[in-house]
Parts: sequence; C-alpha cells; structure tokens
Amino acid sequence: MAECENDYYDSYYSERLDHDHANKKKNKFIILTEEDVGSRMDDDILQVSSVLSVSREAATILLYRYNWDVTDVVQEWFENQEGVRSASGLFREKPGPMDVEDGDEEFVCRICWKEHPIALVVVASAACGHVFCKNCWKEFISKSINEGYVKDGGCLMLRCPQDSCGAAVGGNIIRSLASDGDKNKYDKFLARSYVESRANLKLCPTPGCNCAVELDNRGPDRLSKNFDVSCNCMYGFCWNCLGEAHSPVDCETVALWAVKNSSDLETKNWLLANTKPCPKCQRRIENVGDIDNGDWYMTCAPPCGCDLRNGEETLACNTYEKAKNEGVYDEVEKTRRRAKASWDYFERWYNNHLSLERAFLDLHLMKNQNLEMLSKIHGLEATQFWFIVDAWVQIVECTRVLKWASVYGYYLQQYEHKKKELFDYLLSKAEGVYEILHQCANKGLSKCLEAECSLDTFLDFRTKLPALTRVTRKYFADLVTALENGIAELASSSHTIKQK
Repeated sequence: MAECENDYYDSYYSERLDHDHANKKKNKFIILTEEDVGSRMDDDILQVSSVLSVSREAATILLYRYNWDVTDVVQEWFENQEGVRSASGLFREKPGPMDVEDGDEEFVCRICWKEHPIALVVVASAACGHVFCKNCWKEFISKSINEGYVKDGGCLMLRCPQDSCGAAVGGNIIRSLASDGDKNKYDKFLARSYVESRANLKLCPTPGCNCAVELDNRGPDRLSKNFDVSCNCMYGFCWNCLGEAHSPVDCETVALWAVKNSSDLETKNWLLANTKPCPKCQRRIENVGDIDNGDWYMTCAPPCGCDLRNGEETLACNTYEKAKNEGVYDEVEKTRRRAKASWDYFERWYNNHLSLERAFLDLHLMKNQNLEMLSKIHGLEATQFWFIVDAWVQIVECTRVLKWASVYGYYLQQYEHKKKELFDYLLSKAEGVYEILHQCANKGLSKCLEAECSLDTFLDFRTKLPALTRVTRKYFADLVTALENGIAELASSSHTIKQK
C-alpha cells in the first residue's frame, strides 16, 4: 500500500507545507521554541561580554537591568562605567574572600554563625568577598527562586545576603548550588524577562508550553485590531489580551461579555424567557409540558393553583387574554422576547464552548494516539495521515469562531434587526459547512481505524477530506474578515451566497 501512496502523499504534504508557509507569511508571526529564545539571549550576552570585556554572568546582569537592550547597555557603560557598576552591583573585585586567611581550616558563616570546614565555603562575589556556608546559600537561593517571577527583582537581581552589601550574585553561583528543579525555574524566569522586554514577543499562555510568538511586522494598526495567533501546542490566543482567540469580536466586547456572564443577569433572562406571570397572583410560572395540539400549558403552584392551559375556558385564561388584548402585557411580552433572544445567544455560546473543549480533546487524541494506530494498520509513516490532523485543527477553529460569533450576534441583535437577519443566515450556513467537515472527518477516521479498511476507501478519504478542509478554512476566514470589517460588507456577498 505504501508504494502506491508515495506520489500522492508527497504532493499533498508539499501542498500543506506551502499552505502553512503562506499562512504564516500572511499572519506575519513565527513560533520560537525555548531553544530559539535561549539562542537569541546567548547572542546578546556574548555581544555585550565581548564589547565590554566582562564575564558572561556580568553581561547577563547588565542586560537584565537594561531590559535586554544591547545598545543601551553599551552606551551607558562607556558614558559612566562606575555608575553602571554601582547600580548593577558589579563592584571592582577585592583581592580575596573576607574573614578567611591562607591556611585556615574552618570559617564562620555570616548567616548561621556556625563554624564549618573551609571546603564548604562559598564566596558571594569576587567583588565583596563575603563568605557563607553551602547549606545557607542553598536555602537562600531556593527561597528566592520559589518566591516566583518578580519583574525587576527577585532571583534575577539577587544580591549578596550580607546586610548592606549590594554585590550582584551571578548565575554561575545560582546554577552551581540550586536543585535541578530550581535551576529550571531560574532559566525560565530569565527567558521570560527576555521575552517581556520585546514588544513584538509574547509567551504562549498555555500552561506547560514554553514557546513564544514573534510578530514579524509590528504595526500600530495591526495591534489596534483583533489579531489571533496560534502556537505549536495548537492553542490559539489573542495577541492583545492574551485570552482565548476570539475573532470576530474585539477584546472590549469579550470583556463586556465576561462581566455580563459573571452577574445574575442570565438567570433573570432565563426566567423572563421561559416563564410567564400568573394572571391571578403574578408569580412566575415555568412552561412544564405540551398537550396534543402542541400548545404549552402551565399551572401555578399552590395555594394559587391557577391553570393556564391554552384552549380551556378558565377564568384565569380569560382574564389573562382580556388583559393581553387590552395591551396590559405588551411591555412584559417585549421584555420576555428580548430576554429569550439573549438567552438563546448565551446558550449557543455555551454549547459551542463545550464543543470547543471536546474538539481540543479529539485533536490531541488524533495527534497522540490515532496517528500511531493508523500507521500500524496501514503500514505507512504517521506523517502521511497529517491531513486528518489538519482537518481537526480546522474543526477546532470553526468551533471557536462559532462560539464567539454568538457573542457578535448578541450585541448586534440589540439594535439592528435587518443586519441580524443577514448575520443569522450566514451563521446558519457556517454551521452547515462546519457540520459537513466534522462528519466527514469522523466517519472517514472511523473507517480508516478498521483493520479491514480497503486501499480505495483510504484514498477516497484522503482526496475528499483535504479538499473539504480547504473549502471550510476559506469560508470561515472570509466570514471572520467580513464580520470584523462590519456586517454591512456581507450584504454585497449575501446574494451570491444564496445563489449557491
């Protein structure tokens, strides 16, 4: 089977790489791994160390103090070297450690004030010469690191523990005495300080992910609008607010939505949408069922017991209908309809939120388990099944867009009815496009995971799914762009869409 497939696979995979390259070029961002960030830091450290003729540790301390700006470090150093040394804790070196003479076999630690063998001495810095025992040093360093990341302070600006001594403690001492876990934390803090110093760099907010995202072209117009980026871990986030990617709505709308959902407003909306006032006692009554003709009936709780069955000539119903015909409940009904619309959009948002979580789980299952299973079943390299992963990535993106499009529709429906109708039509069509891709990916994957899956079945799936993924990707990308630019722009294309 593998021999029959190679030409097709090479063509598809080449096309996929071209698409990824074009997508990154269009979005103008690249992903930097932990090693990439470390390499850039090392380049800056080496440059400063070479130009100023200082150690790597001193160069790192200087760069951190000057926000990793090589130009500023060099300029300040040559303008006022002594001032920079004093402010950074890089004092001129002393001839040797304090309180320790040649031939001494013991020394007194300046923290625990105990005598220790000379072999346990650790000098804080060649600049100050204060000595401490290894155990006190380890405790001091561990406590500083485990206090967490502190911008412009903390373990990245560690000073000699001797009172009133401001000598800087270099990374060499920290790494030689810290535990493996603390060393890892220290290095991550240092890398974080580097990333935060760059306006065009941001760390991926996903827990456990150590990648950073770099904008290729940081224009003011770009950052004033929605700009979603995606990391190698498959998580998409907003560049501006670092929250979940939320196009087509902007950060301000997301914040309003979060505040709205954190209050009891949705509970009130649900009550208004799904209950009516009893015409007898005015308490809210919930719809509890339907009768043969499909009409709703409601019964008020004791001691009232008012029956609101439609079609029955009860005093309560007659009283309600008379009041309704006289317009007594007009405003109530309007409020109820608005509440129902609000609840419908919230429910749609929440259902898509749950679908997004499931789609993420399915994507990780596809990458971490199904690829290997498919490779064993069909005798092909796992990379030849990446077209299925590509489809699941698009399914995740579609679900995310549908989720936040619900929020877009909620705020739109409050004031522009015609635009809302057009938006609802286009959203319904988008849901249909998404369902087709989702069903194709699910059914095709299930068949391919069967041991008796034929070559023709597999080839048909690999022809159909990538094509469907491309169509879906383009439709959703166009939809997001149009919504971000204003729903009015959709009007010109709606006629064309309805023709198809």
